[in-house]
Amino acid sequence: MDNLLNIRKQFPITQSMIYLDSARIVPSPQCVMEAITSLLSEMHEKGENRPCLERKAEDALGKFAALINATPEEVVFIKNTTEGLNLAANGLPLNPGDNVIITDLEHLNNVYPWTNLQERKGIEVRILKSREGRLWIEDLRAIVDQRTRALALSFVTFTGLKIDIKGFGQFCRSHDIYLIVDGIQGVGRIKLDVKESLVDIMSCGGHKGLMAGRGIGCLYIDKRILDSIMVTYAGPPLEVRHAEVNTEIKRSDGAKKFNAGGANYLGICALQAGLEYLNKVGIAAIESHNLKLEKLLVEGFQTIPGINVLSPHCPEESSGIVSISTPDNTKVVRILEENKIRVSSRGIGIRVAPHFFNTAEEIFRTVSIVAEKIGRGRN
Repeated sequence: MDNLLNIRKQFPITQSMIYLDSARIVPSPQCVMEAITSLLSEMHEKGENRPCLERKAEDALGKFAALINATPEEVVFIKNTTEGLNLAANGLPLNPGDNVIITDLEHLNNVYPWTNLQERKGIEVRILKSREGRLWIEDLRAIVDQRTRALALSFVTFTGLKIDIKGFGQFCRSHDIYLIVDGIQGVGRIKLDVKESLVDIMSCGGHKGLMAGRGIGCLYIDKRILDSIMVTYAGPPLEVRHAEVNTEIKRSDGAKKFNAGGANYLGICALQAGLEYLNKVGIAAIESHNLKLEKLLVEGFQTIPGINVLSPHCPEESSGIVSISTPDNTKVVRILEENKIRVSSRGIGIRVAPHFFNTAEEIFRTVSIVAEKIGRGRN
């Protein structure tokens, strides 16, 4: 990446450690910190400027919509990915006896909203099981029937597998099944076109690829189904929030009908700044850089006896995230931390997630330390 030095200046954490944990949270860049500080300072000195904040909100929604090839009317702010998935689960026109399919590769945040329906509404939840870490449409076909209403899956799994969303989208559209996507592990890191992929609903928190920190995110709902998704908890539109009490319900247009209560303007300003910086660097450049670093990781780890690369690593399945298992995962993570290299222990493996502020030299050092540790352990 040509401007990598300038990018690293936006992320002061790169001066104190090798941060390879961006699949857990991406440290907010300096421009996001400045946006937050500026808002807090202005509110401290002058009070709240609601019209200005609403303009920032509209700008952030527009930038997020453009990132995923949606329209601003199809997106709304949420506090996190789980909230968006719950809005989808509770808003879909589901009846007792209908079934929803999830996968065994999901984070539990994309499980509980659906199993909760099973308990509350008599909705059957079926599990599409993976084979060798992958999902197959023929396996989905085997468990779909006339009462299947929705498929919920991740764009990128927590181990780093990029799902063929378009393939599953085509299957769902042809079978009149809603496709709901947990997008947080991929959006902002690799390209997702929700229209091309035939996604009906996609939920994405802001603390990973969008670089906005926790407590803010966006929910996308395709305009073709917006009217069929029920509002399950409601608040008045901003323009009538202080009207006289009456029993008439007025809804905002588009996905904004799901807004309820005051906005997280601090989070919105962070999101706007994160999206602005993401656009400045470019999603194509970010994806290309991340995939190059992933390739270096995989090639390096594959040379180390005792290391098993768990993530599929062919180009069409790559997300820039690599999961590995070692003879002693806990010890390897600790040794890396002692060498100021941050990764995550997840399930049976170690997840290594570089991002566009990381360098090839950092990857080589990480692989070298793991090789040294494994080598000592085998003597």
